Amino acid sequence: MSGVAAYLLVSFGIAWICWGALLADAALRAVALTALLLAGSFGPFVAAGVCSWAAGGMRGMVRFYARVLNLRMGWGVFAVAFALLPGAAIIAAYIYARQMGGGFAFQMGWADLPVAYLWLFILGGPVAEEFGWTYLADRLSERVNFLAGTFLLGLIWGFWHLPLFFLVVPGLLQHYIPFGLFLLFSLVNRVLFAWAYYRGGENLLSNLIFHNALNFSLSIVVIVPPVAAAEHLRLWYLTGLAAVAAALLWRLAPPVGVGRLFAGQEPPGAEA
Repeated sequence: MSGVAAYLLVSFGIAWICWGALLADAALRAVALTALLLAGSFGPFVAAGVCSWAAGGMRGMVRFYARVLNLRMGWGVFAVAFALLPGAAIIAAYIYARQMGGGFAFQMGWADLPVAYLWLFILGGPVAEEFGWTYLADRLSERVNFLAGTFLLGLIWGFWHLPLFFLVVPGLLQHYIPFGLFLLFSLVNRVLFAWAYYRGGENLLSNLIFHNALNFSLSIVVIVPPVAAAEHLRLWYLTGLAAVAAALLWRLAPPVGVGRLFAGQEPPGAEA
């Protein structure tokens, strides 16, 4: 079984079994909701470890996870990964407020920001997912060019969340987003993540920071109202702003050796 197929089997299997159990059993939701939500979200993390171990043994698995300790991505990459999406979300919410004639407000105070950021980073998705999606991005880069690989990864990332669209749980927003818009949002953000990853020298930590910035941007202001049949202008605005930012970053500050990405050659530094 190829690395890609094994990764997909493990990452989707863990997530969909855990989340599917919550969908199938109301009693289970009452006693194990948080545990199974978290367990499912760590499917990509586990899959990356399993596949790295299969390819290179314990040493290969440790080397892969240890890539997160590489802090050398450049201050520009760090600033973009940390601040771009929260800034874009604030702009999107402000435009919406002006357009609709309502007030603009943050969802949390300054004192809440550090705790919220840290909680989201550890348990809100970045650690659970980005080791896995980085592993998959590296494997796809060995087979197809950057555009095809990023498109595939965005679709896979979006479809991996599919069971969550049927769960009505406080704090989960997928149920209130049209799936097609969610896929588009996933694709656009994967292009942004890829810019930081390759611009930072295949830096895994940049993906974690960017993913956390994405989740944080949906928390500091209202982008997806948790209301059935709500309109989605704010998410459309955020998606558009992120797309413009991605186009500008790839045009004005492309990663070194970008030609190899578009030619379908494996970027230097990718590890099994």
